[in-house]
Amino acid sequence: MQRVRHALPIVSFSGGTFNKMKTARTLTKKPIVWLFCFLIVCQICITTADADVLFSFTITGTAGANVISTNLFPNIGYKTSPLHSQPLQFTLFDLPLTTNDVGTTRTETSATSTNFNGFSALLTDGLGSPEKITFATLPAPDQFGGLSLAEGVVTGHSPDLFGYRIDSINLTLSSLSFSTPGSDPNHDGIWTDSSYSYTLFAIGT
Repeated sequence: MQRVRHALPIVSFSGGTFNKMKTARTLTKKPIVWLFCFLIVCQICITTADADVLFSFTITGTAGANVISTNLFPNIGYKTSPLHSQPLQFTLFDLPLTTNDVGTTRTETSATSTNFNGFSALLTDGLGSPEKITFATLPAPDQFGGLSLAEGVVTGHSPDLFGYRIDSINLTLSSLSFSTPGSDPNHDGIWTDSSYSYTLFAIGT
């Protein structure tokens, strides 16, 4: 059974410093430089306004499977029925991650995944329940189990991201380790336990 511990959505912002005195003297003496800097600032403002982090959700947990594996499959999809037997819909991040991927970010868009548009449509349809985002994260491919959470829990918006446009959904892997045969519940040596932490976040407007 997969055991997952989740955290409340976290969104972080970063900024910088601006030397007003030095810049003011430069702009006063050189009007052309002032115009050039003004255009740069405007361009930065426009670029920043075009996209933003819509949500950021970190999930940390352990999972085991009766395989010998050095791969972790995030398998993040949707369930629209309370039936546990319903397979995931519009699954993203179904390709394996390894320990070499720690510290990297994978990105899903309409150009990289045929499931992206369907996933994004459910995440912005304003319906909420019974739609749930499901994390079927295991050291083996899986489309049925996992932890199902309400869209509002993952995104911090109620009921979902209705009214927003999602440009990309991203996954940053923070930590990953494997143990074989680990807990070996079947006592046959064929088992892998995994421990992981990753952050799921969306970019859009």
